[in-house]
Amino acid sequence: MAKALKLTDQTLLTAKPDIIDSEIDDEIVMMNIDTGAYFGLDDIASIIWQKMKEPIQYGDLIDSLTAEYEVERQQCIDDLQPLLQQMQSEGLITAS
Repeated sequence: MAKALKLTDQTLLTAKPDIIDSEIDDEIVMMNIDTGAYFGLDDIASIIWQKMKEPIQYGDLIDSLTAEYEVERQQCIDDLQPLLQQMQSEGLITAS
């Protein structure tokens, strides 16, 4: 089982640069070239992925999402953590 992702507002999140991705109808399809695994992201997850193409602090990502969408901070955190955990366990992002 993958190690749990520990996040603080200062945790730096970055999409790994060796992930191949392509946008199709506001959604992103991507492939981890190290594992050959394919992934599909819905429209919101695609926006999150795009925001992580440049290093972004977790707190800034939450602030950005709550400013763009009508979502309370805690709900954003509750929705975001499982996605980031999965992305990290699949080798798609780094968190430091």
